[in-house]
Amino acid sequence: MDGARPVDLVTVLQNLHTQVATLQGQVQALRVAPAAAPAQRAPLIPSPERSRGERGALRGFVSECRLMFATCAADFPTPRSQVCFMVSLLVVGPALSWVTLNLEADHPLLGNLDNFIAALEGMFGEPNRAQAAEMALQNLQQGARPVTEYTSEFRRGAANTLWNEAACRFHFHQGLHPRIKDELLRVPPPPSPDGLYHVC
Repeated sequence: MDGARPVDLVTVLQNLHTQVATLQGQVQALRVAPAAAPAQRAPLIPSPERSRGERGALRGFVSECRLMFATCAADFPTPRSQVCFMVSLLVVGPALSWVTLNLEADHPLLGNLDNFIAALEGMFGEPNRAQAAEMALQNLQQGARPVTEYTSEFRRGAANTLWNEAACRFHFHQGLHPRIKDELLRVPPPPSPDGLYHVC
């Protein structure tokens, strides 16, 4: 360095000074930048149980599968992957022959979740769910149990009917314990089934 010219040393020092200033700015930016948010994990949801295609259990099976698809969307990116998952759970009991026929034919419904579920419900669903629910509610009585328990059972069943609000109010009232019916005479009639459920 003895032979270096003073101008060269000044230039080198200026370059070093610029580099140090740049590095200090980068370090400061790293200190200020917020930490990256941790990756969101989907909740752990148990896989639906294998289905035999029983009429009463199909609706719950389909709901469990839809919940799985919604919470683990990355695992089921296409309708076909969703259908294949459902098919993998339908390979026992009476559902086996139906699924096998569709797999062997590579049926187009295997690529469309909504069409697959509609076909599945057509084969194994409750054909008269609304009618069955209406008949059950027509026979439903509160009896000695709490009105909240009766209300809960009635509302679950009413969700499966084709009844309008007036029909729901009428049939709910019919099944109430006589003591509750007497108490309802003391208050103005609620305008909706929800109002009646609340008053009870």
